[in-house]
Amino acid sequence: MTKFIRLKILEIAPTYTPTLIETWTQILNEHIYEADALQICTCRHLASDVLLSGDEKLINTALKWGLKAVNVKEESRVRDLLSGSYRV
Repeated sequence: MTKFIRLKILEIAPTYTPTLIETWTQILNEHIYEADALQICTCRHLASDVLLSGDEKLINTALKWGLKAVNVKEESRVRDLLSGSYRV
């Protein structure tokens, strides 16, 4: 994990009130788990480049909310993404 932070492909962020408010709205509207909603809202607030997940429902909801999302099970896409040769 430290290597990913050093390479600037992983960011650990604090949770602020506006993010939690948006999270609650998303839970009610999308009927998703709290942790999933928090991940999506945090990515939106940080203007993240892409959300990586193995959860298809989370990926589909992230895409619906305008985020770029890639399934980690698609190894070639993830490898290309991390190398900079793939554009989501």
